[in-house]
Amino acid sequence: INQLATEMLDKHFDLIKKRDFDRLAHLDGSSREKVAQVMDVIRRLNPRPGGSVGGSQSEIKAQQITPDFEVDAHDDGSITVTLTNSIPELQISESYTRGMEQLSKSKPRSKRQTDEATLIRDQYNKASTFIEVVRRRQSTLFAAMDAIVRRQHDYILSGDPVDLKPMTLKDIAADTGMDVSVISRACNGKYVSLPGGGVKSLRTFFSEGIKKHGGGAEVSNREVQQALKRLVDAEDKQKPLSDDALCRMLNEQGYSISRRTVTKYREQLAIPKAQLRRN
Repeated sequence: INQLATEMLDKHFDLIKKRDFDRLAHLDGSSREKVAQVMDVIRRLNPRPGGSVGGSQSEIKAQQITPDFEVDAHDDGSITVTLTNSIPELQISESYTRGMEQLSKSKPRSKRQTDEATLIRDQYNKASTFIEVVRRRQSTLFAAMDAIVRRQHDYILSGDPVDLKPMTLKDIAADTGMDVSVISRACNGKYVSLPGGGVKSLRTFFSEGIKKHGGGAEVSNREVQQALKRLVDAEDKQKPLSDDALCRMLNEQGYSISRRTVTKYREQLAIPKAQLRRN
């Protein structure tokens, strides 16, 4: 069976991917039962055998993530945000500060003094610019996180995707008075430690808005994705639901969503299409 599985994977991988077992049996000259045995072997294979070396990929990733923010919840429902990787207050070296003070009081007379004055001014200005950039970066990060917390207060406390409100980069840009590109860079690759102990990427707080039937308020597309996943998990694997069927059922639940959007969300959730989910 192992040898047959190897040959089938080598020669007919596309048919295995499409789960077209009848054609697979016909082309390989094997019985349907033999193909079923081969598929049982293939299902038990580890597609990422290297993941066991030095821990799983998820464990390695978790070890590498250091939250940029910590969010603490208090009994009165308030939330405190802390920038964990903040840099201590920076100051320019005292010797350069004294040098600048002396330059402001007297003018250099020799070429050597002129060169020294130029060097001091250059280094002083570079240091001042660096300190200002660091200060502005930390201010931007904190302002962006503070705006996210104010908009996603309920979700941060509960962790329930139903409480995640539709929110875009434009919303946070409007709240902070900054450009969208600045907010995008500030949130990219940043993580926050939540009150429940989990660590999430700032990008997970952003989502599209989906309208509900009957003129209801918009809900986050994450809520719709969770509803989609529940339908797929509960489906009959002998007769998996098509995207059209999933779209109809989601609309029956009140979500105003198109079949194309259902397909997009299914792919984002890494859920195969109906043909590949059939058992």
